[in-house]
Amino acid sequence: MKMSNVLYLLKRHFIEKGKFNLTGSIALLLSMALLTFIQWSNLFIIMTFSVGSVTALLTYSMLCSENIAMDYLMIPASTTEKYVVNGILVYVYYNVLFFVTLTLGELLGSWIHELVYGSCNVYVTSSFTLEGFIFLLMWESIMMFGSVYYRKTNAGAKTLIAILIIFMAFVIFDALFISLVYPVDFIESIMNVQFAKEIIASIPDWFGVVIITATFVFFNFMTWLRLKETEA
Repeated sequence: MKMSNVLYLLKRHFIEKGKFNLTGSIALLLSMALLTFIQWSNLFIIMTFSVGSVTALLTYSMLCSENIAMDYLMIPASTTEKYVVNGILVYVYYNVLFFVTLTLGELLGSWIHELVYGSCNVYVTSSFTLEGFIFLLMWESIMMFGSVYYRKTNAGAKTLIAILIIFMAFVIFDALFISLVYPVDFIESIMNVQFAKEIIASIPDWFGVVIITATFVFFNFMTWLRLKETEA
């Protein structure tokens, strides 16, 4: 991997998307300021996941168009270099950009609310945690894989449907496992939410970190592999 190619791809992205990113950031800042002003609390994490998902899903949107896809695939850079650049953009650049923009928007909305009503509430520090950021990275890795896997049409819808199917399969498998290990039947294990919460609470914290990390690594590898197949 050549650093010169990585820098070239980053420069190319900022030149092509610079105005769009600036416009989108301003719109996002004003939207967050308005929502904070009208006291819609704890929207920071929802907004972060929403814009993070959209950004990840648009990572390989250029592959939807045959002509644009051909131009992208013909860029003199390896699959790994293109993948690394997109990873830097999605996981670092855009997350930092959105975090700063949403924070400024919330502070602006709180300041205006204080000027008008004499009081304000700021929710940033209480609604966003390190655990949430790690989960966001995992979620974005899934969305980015969906972007390159379902590159023809409706990548977002198809990715969410696939996630829903996998989630339902997991719920059924989990309920079956609980019904075999604990003295409850299969239907009760699905419907008993409190019992499921107790089971989840008994799982060590490190196990959740391992699962999230493994998922992140897996989908990043699958994204790289799918992109390599596309270029072949």
